[in-house]
Amino acid sequence: MIYSVFLGHDDFASSSIKAAELVIGKQTDYSILSNSLKSLDDIEKELVSLVDKHIEGQLFLFVDFYGSSFSTPVLRIRNNFPDRIFVIFGYNLPVVIDFFVHKKTKEGRTLVEKLLSIGKGAVRE
Repeated sequence: MIYSVFLGHDDFASSSIKAAELVIGKQTDYSILSNSLKSLDDIEKELVSLVDKHIEGQLFLFVDFYGSSFSTPVLRIRNNFPDRIFVIFGYNLPVVIDFFVHKKTKEGRTLVEKLLSIGKGAVRE
């Protein structure tokens, strides 16, 4: 089983999920975490709580961009569970849609590689 957490500034993560659900329908097994009005400690505590609640299976953490306020806590947590937690920095709508479509048929490193390819391919001139 794969559980996911979408992290983003203000309402970026919730807007991304809302847009994806308009395209592919209602999704389950995810959480949204905003940094709005939260300290780094608050963010890390919420992340640790989510990891603890979803100790079974794999966990995908989607972070709006590398170097954001989420980066340090996310990387610290991933380093504690390198075989179970996967991190994607800089997600876009095609990545979110593709993740939900393929999370039941692919997993782990295979899914990460597919999502990175989709995300890069979606950015065009």
